[in-house]
Amino acid sequence: MRKILIILCFTIFLFGNIYSQKHLVSKHKKIIEKCDSIFTKNRSLLSLIITKNDSIQIEVVNPNFNNYIQIEEKNLRTKTTRGFRYYKTSKSIKEEYILKEDGTYKGDIKVYDTYGNYIYKWNQQLGTWSPKDIINYPNYNNQSVIKRIADSIVVSQYGKKFFDENIFWNMERSSLYYTKNNYIPWATTDKIDKTYYLFTYDIKYTNIDLFKNKIRLIFDSNLNLIENDSLGFRSCEGIKFSKDIKSKIKQYKITSNEAIKIAISKGYNLEACDSLGFDFNWNPRKKKYVLEFHTRCINVDKQNESYDYREVFIFDPFTGSFIEQKEVSEN
Repeated sequence: MRKILIILCFTIFLFGNIYSQKHLVSKHKKIIEKCDSIFTKNRSLLSLIITKNDSIQIEVVNPNFNNYIQIEEKNLRTKTTRGFRYYKTSKSIKEEYILKEDGTYKGDIKVYDTYGNYIYKWNQQLGTWSPKDIINYPNYNNQSVIKRIADSIVVSQYGKKFFDENIFWNMERSSLYYTKNNYIPWATTDKIDKTYYLFTYDIKYTNIDLFKNKIRLIFDSNLNLIENDSLGFRSCEGIKFSKDIKSKIKQYKITSNEAIKIAISKGYNLEACDSLGFDFNWNPRKKKYVLEFHTRCINVDKQNESYDYREVFIFDPFTGSFIEQKEVSEN
């Protein structure tokens, strides 16, 4: 009786999984077909908004830029996005995920092969990836060992609490083999004997600001850290990042919205300038990490001739204070 029950439960699970995948493909099939013809005619079109009302917005990203079809269902009330990526050729499901307002993933990102079969998942919050069949990933054990080493290095510099709450391993930007011109995806099924390991981490600066690829650790085939090619932890002009940040972990005082308000008070013109976004960088002159707000503006001189220039507003993210603004070169 127990064996029958187990077989029945497995059958229901298997059927349910197959049904859900077919339902997903069927659900988005008409959307994909509609967008295919539009993107074919206008290859430079970034995306199309298919549906938009008070609670939901469905947007399709042009596959010509990513080599896959991406459909995002944005819940305007909960500020979350349910995303689906389909293989460009087979139109079968490639990935599914839920994206939060701060740019981080919620729960597992599930990945499928070109036939729509589930192969692995990874979790940004936990910093883990879990293949369905580990036997298909011959490098998995070595990757797990070196991942623990990489995490421990980041923890030693940023502190355990900050690591757990604000730092996220980016599997999409990490790779198993690294040279200047050769990257192999982290989840490769090929056996690599002599390999370099590239680990990339994102930093969540506030509840709404996620800065990607701010920490990068590179190890050689003997598991030695290559400091000259690594970023975000080593000494910068004699001052270690850990000493500069550990005592200030709880002192984030400014969001991007607040920074824009201060920039306006310093002369940032919303009508004449465009925002180029924010960045979180080490400033060697100030010898500290700073928040930078980059802008591009149009100015009209006395001869009524206009010209473009770029300006950056610089803030101390830990105290919330404005540091300076300066014009920067186009180069």
